Amino acid sequence: MRKINWLVILLFFWIGSADSVKATNDLDTISNDQVIVPFVEDSKDTTINSDDSLYEFKAIEANYPIQDESMLLPEIPDDVLPIIEDNFNTSKSIIGSDNRKQIKNTIVQPYSTSTLLVIKFPKGVTKVGSGNIIGTKYVLTAGHCLYNRELGGWANSIKIYPGYNGKTASLGMYHAVNMKSTSGWVQGNKTDHDIGLITLNANVSSKTGTLGLTTKIANKATITGYPAEKNGAMWSHRNNVSSSNLNNVYYDIDTTGGQSGSALYDDNKNAFAVHAYGSRLSTGPNHGTKINSEKLKLINEWMGNKEVAISFNKNITLSKENYTLWNDLKFSNKKDSTTGKLGKVYNAKVYYDHKNGAKYYSLYNNNGTWAGYVNANAVKILSGITLNKDVTISKENYTLWNNFFSVLKKDLHQKNSGKFIMPNILIL
Repeated sequence: MRKINWLVILLFFWIGSADSVKATNDLDTISNDQVIVPFVEDSKDTTINSDDSLYEFKAIEANYPIQDESMLLPEIPDDVLPIIEDNFNTSKSIIGSDNRKQIKNTIVQPYSTSTLLVIKFPKGVTKVGSGNIIGTKYVLTAGHCLYNRELGGWANSIKIYPGYNGKTASLGMYHAVNMKSTSGWVQGNKTDHDIGLITLNANVSSKTGTLGLTTKIANKATITGYPAEKNGAMWSHRNNVSSSNLNNVYYDIDTTGGQSGSALYDDNKNAFAVHAYGSRLSTGPNHGTKINSEKLKLINEWMGNKEVAISFNKNITLSKENYTLWNDLKFSNKKDSTTGKLGKVYNAKVYYDHKNGAKYYSLYNNNGTWAGYVNANAVKILSGITLNKDVTISKENYTLWNNFFSVLKKDLHQKNSGKFIMPNILIL
């Protein structure tokens, strides 16, 4: 009987101390309620093109009317800004002369996705940081903007001001309701894993738009954020990316304290790193946490996006009407319909084997704009059969097409069951 009692007591203490259990992987998730979620590697049997993102995440344009002055939020209180010059103990990391430029129209993309973070830590210290809207209510930032061991651990509160221009917050002010980072940062203080995500108290992307996410490193990139010494004004600089390794990207982009957490994004509004550290040398480079395939998977899991995108990059044509083009794979928002679009050709960059058992293609128009997700049952894949024969042009007034991104005649499609005959190739 005594042994059983001791077992019960030991079990009680083990359960009570579960929150203090150490994570076993640097990419395990730790949130501000100290719940540890193990990071699960992808199956090695899954075939994915390593040159492409494991999870496609596109930039979304904002659709928000400019407000009149009576609708604007008041300025941030004077006792919050400016913050001390060595914000987050980051050295001034200007490479040569300061080439940053102030952004005054802060409510147009991609600047509207940039957020000022006013962060209060347990030891009574307030800091500023930066971040970017990447989902309906999600802000990507640096892990040290959320968790700072020297300042008492997890931030007590964070106020988020998207598109703040130094005076007014016309896109609103939001609060953090949840914060997530990696165990590598929270428990190990490893700069390779200094990345985090904030969940807001309300949806915001319809006002701000979003940045996309990618694992592809651009030759040039932009950092837009909120230097602490600029009193809440937004500043930006575009310059060269010099190098990268598994977990970091290095660049010649000017930053100072307060810009930690700003995304490093390409000309297509896709973020591929999060700025975190400035060089102590005037020759640079500065560097940030790379969004590699594992971290991209992790970020998507933090946002609840768990569908895997498999590289495809083939042309398809819509072959059936009355199918929906979806805005998301939760099927909560219809974007369009296939009705009236029979024969139109799209590029399917990736496809998803959805958990509902169906396959969905992510379709893009000829101009590169995104058209939506569609069920594979509604499409035919275009493929060419080489004839290798000489032909002669026998009729005038026919078009020589540069590509198949056009709406072909509906009656031709119906008569030929989705097969189109061109002068020298059969398109199936």
